[in-house]
Amino acid sequence: MTRPATLPLVGVVKFGEVSKETLLEFWEGVVRDTGLELHLEERVDSITNDGTIFDVQTTAGRFRTKTVLLAIGRRGTPRMLGVPGEERSKVVYRLIDPEQYKGQRVLVVGGGDSALEAAGSIADEEGTHVTLSYRGDAFGRARAKNRDRVNEAAANGRLDVMLNSTVQEIASDHVLLSTANGQCSIENDAVIVCAGGILPTAFLNDIGVRVETKYGTVQNTGGSRYLGSGLIKNAFEASKWQRYRRKMAAADSHSIGKVILRRDRSHFGVLWI
Repeated sequence: MTRPATLPLVGVVKFGEVSKETLLEFWEGVVRDTGLELHLEERVDSITNDGTIFDVQTTAGRFRTKTVLLAIGRRGTPRMLGVPGEERSKVVYRLIDPEQYKGQRVLVVGGGDSALEAAGSIADEEGTHVTLSYRGDAFGRARAKNRDRVNEAAANGRLDVMLNSTVQEIASDHVLLSTANGQCSIENDAVIVCAGGILPTAFLNDIGVRVETKYGTVQNTGGSRYLGSGLIKNAFEASKWQRYRRKMAAADSHSIGKVILRRDRSHFGVLWI
């Protein structure tokens, strides 16, 4: 966070650079203190609107509501490796708690920040043996601090880095990898795949939200009113709008893809997706 934010039911929140573990602990405290009801492992399959009420269909039931807030991020559905054995219970697609891997032989797959953060965090746990596999020849997409952390762990013998490698098969007690020197097998208890995700483009299109990876417009179909796609009145004054455009132009394409903008005679609006 670049500056403090005021959250409903919580108050003023201020974080600078913060670890994933600390942030999770904070949000778990918010859920506990506010009594927020969570429905975990429940996917939203469809959202329809009859003009006044949204009908939200999930894998566990149905909800009717006046407002829907879309906060699904850019990750979407985790990208799978598509290899034999990937259906095993020891394969997951995000790191929840590094401590659960204490004393295990763990393979982390990926070359971005999430992969390097996962590998570094698990390598700090006592008795773990971590292997980081990446198909590229360098971790060019990751932040310097994460690369430094992985390099330090590798230098201290707490982590093995295998560049130019891909997973071929996942067995119950080992993983078969393809490397520049041929195939190799490593002993393994757990696999964490951090290979990004498949964007929920089809889902967004189905519910009437149009996504553009450039400056575009919010598509408001049939009078639908999404609290994530509706206009936020007076969100930007004209001078702020110009500064914002310059800032977004200087950002990478992924950052630009986060936001959809609309301008009319009276105000500006912004949609974060």
